[in-house]
Amino acid sequence: MAFWLVLAGALCLLLVQQYRSGRGQLRALRLLQEAKEQAVRANDSKSLFLANISHEIRTPLNGVLGFAQIGYRDPSVAPEARQKFARILESGKLLQGILNDVLDMSKIEAGKLLLDPTPTMLRPALERAVDLVRGFARDKGIALCLMVDRRVPEVIVVDPLRLGQILLNLLSNAVKFTASGQVDVTVGVSGDKLVINVRDSGLGMSEEQISRLFMAFEQADRSTTRRYGGTGLGLAITKRLVEMMNGSIVVTSHLGAGSTFSIRLPLARSTLTSVEPEGPVGTDAEPVGADTMLQPQRGEREETAGRLPHSRLDGMRVLVAEDNPVNQIVIESMLSMEGASAEVVADGYEAIDRVAAQLDPKYNAVLLDVMMPGIDGYETARRIHSLDAELPIIGQTGHALAEDRTHCIEAGMVERVTKPLDADELVSVLLKHSRQV
Repeated sequence: MAFWLVLAGALCLLLVQQYRSGRGQLRALRLLQEAKEQAVRANDSKSLFLANISHEIRTPLNGVLGFAQIGYRDPSVAPEARQKFARILESGKLLQGILNDVLDMSKIEAGKLLLDPTPTMLRPALERAVDLVRGFARDKGIALCLMVDRRVPEVIVVDPLRLGQILLNLLSNAVKFTASGQVDVTVGVSGDKLVINVRDSGLGMSEEQISRLFMAFEQADRSTTRRYGGTGLGLAITKRLVEMMNGSIVVTSHLGAGSTFSIRLPLARSTLTSVEPEGPVGTDAEPVGADTMLQPQRGEREETAGRLPHSRLDGMRVLVAEDNPVNQIVIESMLSMEGASAEVVADGYEAIDRVAAQLDPKYNAVLLDVMMPGIDGYETARRIHSLDAELPIIGQTGHALAEDRTHCIEAGMVERVTKPLDADELVSVLLKHSRQV
């Protein structure tokens, strides 16, 4: 009898322990779920904060860079004043680049940065990246050369925007940290990989510096930020983007002997049909846009700056809806310098009324601020579209996320331009999408 009592007691104790253990596990699971939900909310709050702060910074920056572009392009401006406008543009673009880097890093960490692979002409993409840093290199007296192997396919499947960002980050870094000498870009094929090498004759790095090179907010030298500026995000973003493309990036460097960044990206099977058997990268290469000018060309660049092509929008009639008075002046000036007639209104209701009452000649396009008081750009676009379905509507916004463009397209807009507005981009978008009347 005593045995059974002991056994029953042991079983009861075991059941109690299991019950408590089960309750403990349930509690642990509940706490884990709550922590996960809290982390998601915190990440969403961070994304919302960054999106809002991006808009709040980009809107006034649009005025700064807008007036700088207008002054720089004005042929009546004295050369000394044009140089000052150029410095304002450089500083503003630097601030814009920092803002873009912070947003990109945030999207990557949140898993919200998505690639958009599409058939892309490779050589024009390479040349665009080189051209963007060519002026910077000339000002420093640095030779810049692009060499493309003849075996490289003309068309590859890649996200062209992100490939350009990768190339621009590496080229900007190479020129920034090279006091004199040259920067070479060689592009070739190794097996089923596209190989891009960016080599400079700059400062070089130690093994310890290389080990933290791709960490966010890190730079090879702690004094680099003070001497050269930047956030230390460019190479971290570059590495993440390359890995998202299923590629790899490595760096070889020696102090005082320059650095070489080597990227390998997989080539889609369809692009390999035109590739000959494997050979060393750079073999049988041909120069594309080689720049061997070793002396700064500042005088030439300043002299021609005021003689950029005008009247590209000659005769075009554009309705502009923008509530910010400074941005109204910027947009109207940009359009008028290109020969367009801009009619500016301050809110969506007035824009709708103007479209409803338009007479011949009708508007060629509408440039519509997305974030306006009263009625926002999305609803304004829908109502305008119901009045004139053939009238192209182009959104303009300080929100730079991909989903913001999606919202614009869903509302009936044909494209979105991001503040701060770039005059050439604005002209290009209007030429592409405006209607003939």
